[in-house]
Amino acid sequence: MNGISLRLRFGMGVVAVGMLALAGCQTTGTSGSTASSTVPAEQTAKAELPYTKTDVSYVGYDMDFMRDVYQGTWKKTSHNLSGTLYLPKADGRHPVVVVQHGSGQPDHPNYQPWKDDLRDALLAKGIGSFFADSYSGRGINETTRNQGQLSRASRVVDALMALDALAKRPDVDPAKIGVTGFSFGGTVSNLTANEAFVSKVLPGEPRFAAHVPIYPGCGSKFENHVATGAPVLMLVGAADDYTDPAFCDINAEGMRNHGASVEIVKYEGARHGFISDRDVWWYAQAWQFNECPQQVIGDDGEERAGEYVSVGKSWTEFVGSMVKGCAKRGAHIGRNGHAATDGLTRTVEFFATHIGS
Repeated sequence: MNGISLRLRFGMGVVAVGMLALAGCQTTGTSGSTASSTVPAEQTAKAELPYTKTDVSYVGYDMDFMRDVYQGTWKKTSHNLSGTLYLPKADGRHPVVVVQHGSGQPDHPNYQPWKDDLRDALLAKGIGSFFADSYSGRGINETTRNQGQLSRASRVVDALMALDALAKRPDVDPAKIGVTGFSFGGTVSNLTANEAFVSKVLPGEPRFAAHVPIYPGCGSKFENHVATGAPVLMLVGAADDYTDPAFCDINAEGMRNHGASVEIVKYEGARHGFISDRDVWWYAQAWQFNECPQQVIGDDGEERAGEYVSVGKSWTEFVGSMVKGCAKRGAHIGRNGHAATDGLTRTVEFFATHIGS
């Protein structure tokens, strides 16, 4: 599987893949140290890769919409955030992939095995990983049941602040930092590919060099996309009823029309959360917005989705209006063995191609 030895915890169902043209305390360890003791030894045949593990701090800001960045009011409320950086145990500056969590808790146990596999597979390619955390520093546990707690704009800016902090480190190559994420984190890794917005937060450099959104929420898009020049690979579940993949098709087309390189891989039968370690289940409390109009982020940073307009509203008020008018509860979430395995392979190979040494 392209050199990646994945822990065999995922079921290998036969699923068709549709291709559309569309600073802190430091310790050391080995990547094999996190393998579950319940997994037979013959199923964890992977080299023990030495790495360094460092807590890296960065600043997050609370804002309602991207309009706050355009109006220069986005730094009124700040929080000290941190994440964990894993690097190959070798001298020099290393490529790094920033991993953005979803709406659930950043250390959710259902997703940790896949994240560990991603870390180890990247290390095998000489690439580090940084697991960001937008919630703990704000006293937030999760936002799946209340998306009004933290705005999309705040999450996107968090990712850019993490990028900036990593680019300043002597052990990170500032020109070779990629970003991935799943669900809300996928949304973040997609929206950080728009130069028009990114340049307002980080004038000049750095920029993410490659983007892999994994089942992102594509219910929002920029009215006018300005490509940073970095390639984008979207991995989506064709049966996702939490974040409608049809919106991703629309987003990808609009990005391509403005010069971006965007590829979409759709996994037939895969639900939201297909990298999870839990079988598919019905999450009755999750809010989904598939029946709402797609939210268009204008050049002024305001969001407009049909009758729902952000002008004069807070993020909580805007989300609340959509909850009352077009959102509904409930979605299927859970593992798809083929999508998880193939998605890991594609993610690692994509970053190896675009930011690898």
